[in-house]
This record gives sequence, C-alpha cells and structure tokens, in this order.
Amino acid sequence: MNIFFIIKSVTFNIKETLLVLLFFINGILFCQNKSSVELVLLSLTDSLPIVNAHLLIKQEENEIVYVSNQDGVFNVNKDLIGKNVNIEFSALGYEKIIKECLTQKVYYTNKIIEELQEVIIVSKQDNNRDKLTPSLFKKLNKFKRNFGWKDKVAVYIPQNKKNQDKPILKIKYKTTNFKGVKGIEYLPFIANIYSVDKNTGLPSKALLGDTIVSKEQGKKWAVVDVSNENVLIPKEGLYIVYELLDFDYYEVKWLQSQIGAISAVPALEVFKFDEDYISKSYQFFSATQQFSPGYLANNRLVAFGWSMVNWHYIIEIEQ
Repeated sequence: MNIFFIIKSVTFNIKETLLVLLFFINGILFCQNKSSVELVLLSLTDSLPIVNAHLLIKQEENEIVYVSNQDGVFNVNKDLIGKNVNIEFSALGYEKIIKECLTQKVYYTNKIIEELQEVIIVSKQDNNRDKLTPSLFKKLNKFKRNFGWKDKVAVYIPQNKKNQDKPILKIKYKTTNFKGVKGIEYLPFIANIYSVDKNTGLPSKALLGDTIVSKEQGKKWAVVDVSNENVLIPKEGLYIVYELLDFDYYEVKWLQSQIGAISAVPALEVFKFDEDYISKSYQFFSATQQFSPGYLANNRLVAFGWSMVNWHYIIEIEQ
C-alpha cells in the first residue's frame, strides 16, 4: 500500500513557494489499535485470492492455524508479526510456503500441476488390516487439546464381531484441565451419537437428543448412560460426538493459562496419531471460522465440515 502526505506552507507577507513533501511508504502497515492484522495469500499465476488456505504458526510447543476468507485474508494476532516462529502457508492445489518469520503483508504461491497416477482401489473387506486397537507406544504418548465455544469433534466406532450385537451402555469422555488452568475438566458439554454418511463415511445425523453432561468431581471420565436408548453399532459403524456449548451458556468466558487467555471450556486428552488404527478422530469446521485450534492428519486441508485430525481423542464406549 502506498500513502502520500502533502504539506503546504504559506507565508502572507511574501509570495510563497509551495513546498510539497512527498512520503512514499512501501511495505507492511499494521494498525496499532487492533489486536489482529490482515495477511493475504494470492496466486502467483493470476493474482487472485486463495480461499480456504491455511496458515500454520508454530511457536515453541504452541500451534495455531488460521483459515483464509473469500478474499484470501488471514486475520492474524499482531503479536506474532516479526517474531521468530515457524510459518507454513498451504492450500489445495498450490505449493507450500515455509518461512521463519512473518515480515510481509502479501504472499504469493504457485499452482501445482500434477500428472494423474494409476489408482488401485482395494475393498475394505479384502484388506481388513485396520487395527481395532492402537499402537501401545502411541496410546501412551498422550497430550491435551483445548477448544472454543461450539467446537465439535467425533470419534469413529467401527462394527466388529465382538460388538455387532451388543447395545451401547455408556459413552465416556476423558475431559481434562489445560496448561495450568484447573477445574475446567468439570465444565459441561454436549454428548451425542451420530450415524455414518454412507457416501462420505463422515458423521451424518444425531441419533440421540443433545445431552448436556459434565464429569463428576474426582472422577477420571465423564460418563453418559445410554443403556435405555438401545443403540446397536450398524455395519457402517457410528460416531461418538463431543460438542461444546454456546458462549452464553458458560458463566466464565475466559481463563488465563500458561499460554495466554483460553476459552473456559473442558479440554480433552488425546494420544498420538496411528495411521493403522481404525477409530480415527474428526473435527467440524464451520464456514465462518477464521481460526481452528488444530490441524489435520497427513497434511489434509480443511474442507468446511468434518475433517480428520492428526491425533485420537480419548472417547470410548462400554457395552
């Protein structure tokens, strides 16, 4: 952006020479009275904005993902500008951009032209090697994920010979505290069971009415009794869903953690991603989200709706 300042000096006793001072400013203009700044990602081919692109920022152990809007704009926390952080821009069909610092306002990337390779489709029935239990090493490698209001995640539960004729009695969620904030593990959330979309394999429709639950003091799990619902796991499986309530529901909105202010909602325990483990985890991304707290498995990009994430939420069932 170019800004021109014109200063006119006038003396009334003599004929005045107009003095024009032209200031030509190039580079990044960041408004100091805003908490965020706008960065833009454009196509190098035609300079058009790239919609639904992702900006991943890694700073020490913290990871943040921003999603570009219809103008290719990311609204980024201004405190991250100019700092030494790992930066990665990515978008479907475009080359990745990797930087060590955000120093520009506009970024450009090239389109990727790929040749189609031969694809061999193998039926799940012929290649039933998906593990029903995760790697012990990865399951022991636990960490925590926090959320915002109305965030929604799901864990896939497949049908197998052991569970196909047994109704689900309980669903269990490993809610937890986060980054030094105590007590949020006992805050309420919505529990539900979703059917599987037979075309996409993603969560489809709620099978139960929304149930607001919270973990009892001193317990390890938030447990929901669904024994009266007589829910059987169908051939295509189903999803156990965890959803945070609306902003207005929670009395306290924000809490100060070791990494700054966070939403006052319960976090979940997760364990490291296991590609072979069949019970993958998913998160729902709305069309209005400019920020998402996590990023996706195998460098997949968010397509608004349900997307697989790069870890496993600790959510289980009892039969």
